[in-house]
Amino acid sequence: LGANSVLITNPRDMRGFVKTLKSVPFSILPGVNTLFNGLLHTPGFEQLNFSHLRISLGGGMAVQRAVAEKWKRVTGCTLLEAYGLTETSPGVCINPPDLKDYNGAIGLPLPSTEVKLIDDAGNPVAAGQPGELCVRGPQVMKGYWNRPDETAKVLDADGWLRSFSNRGCALAGGVHAPIAGIVSMDTCTLDVTDVDERHLQPGAYVDLISAEQPVDTVAAQAGTIAYEILTSLGQRYYRNYVGMRSVNT
Repeated sequence: LGANSVLITNPRDMRGFVKTLKSVPFSILPGVNTLFNGLLHTPGFEQLNFSHLRISLGGGMAVQRAVAEKWKRVTGCTLLEAYGLTETSPGVCINPPDLKDYNGAIGLPLPSTEVKLIDDAGNPVAAGQPGELCVRGPQVMKGYWNRPDETAKVLDADGWLRSFSNRGCALAGGVHAPIAGIVSMDTCTLDVTDVDERHLQPGAYVDLISAEQPVDTVAAQAGTIAYEILTSLGQRYYRNYVGMRSVNT
């Protein structure tokens, strides 16, 4: 079994990307939602030969349903969604390759991988309830290099990795609100104990990146670089859900 890999050195050049795809038969096309959406809006893409395409895999950010459904109509190939972290080398879950249609889920755990959902107190949640995803398996990191304090925040003694720690924060009414956990791929929970209640009304904005909290600061909190923060955002729409003791955005 063998294959050839084609490296697209500048995927932002969508016309050049399509030109390359036209010149070679391709069977697997991985990418992020922003990339798939960009290709769908690039002249000439719909005229490509998709007869060899077997797997389209979206990761790095949530796949939008509208993009996935249009991708299926144009290419005839289901856009699979997967989920992972750098700390998991980087895979956790993936949808089966024979999935008929996009389902809005991140799929099943990879072989030898365990997952569970916990609440803010670290207790397992009931089936069907939201919670923070924890992962255990051979692909989970041993720890952050020379940062035992940060490792202890996300990795317990039994090898369970918390998918989201409290290393970041948002700004609500000009007050820092620490990130307490993650509910889904694009929804996070904030600790708003120190935020004035007048800033926690329905429709209020919560800033993750702003003049008071530039992207370099956000990246430092997350233990990465600004480029990774910006490229992971992709296309986003304003969605604000505000409560008295938690904020989701």
